[in-house]
Amino acid sequence: MHFSQLTLGALSLFAATNAYVVRLFPDAHCAGPLVEERNVWDNTCAYIKGPFQSYSLKTGGGSFQLITAYEPQNCAGKELYHGCSQGANQVPKNVCIGIGGTAHALSSYSRAGQCPN
Repeated sequence: MHFSQLTLGALSLFAATNAYVVRLFPDAHCAGPLVEERNVWDNTCAYIKGPFQSYSLKTGGGSFQLITAYEPQNCAGKELYHGCSQGANQVPKNVCIGIGGTAHALSSYSRAGQCPN
């Protein structure tokens, strides 16, 4: 199958709008060396390279997507933080947000009631 440059360009634009991007920091005040800059695709779980205690949102995600930080390195354990990646209740971009503990994973799942457009 052969894709044109126009088709690939359109697909890449679609993909870029369906992930939030965060900068993760080792302490609660976005100081210290950057742990990781991470894309978290809508409706997925992302394991983080190292522990983090704060983040700043670089790019918002898709509609209704809720950012959740987890203590263990999976998205099934203790939840430390929730915030909207897009819409009316979106967390401010490029502002330091402490998550109230040390996390090792992030998820992005749809929560229309909590994160309306």
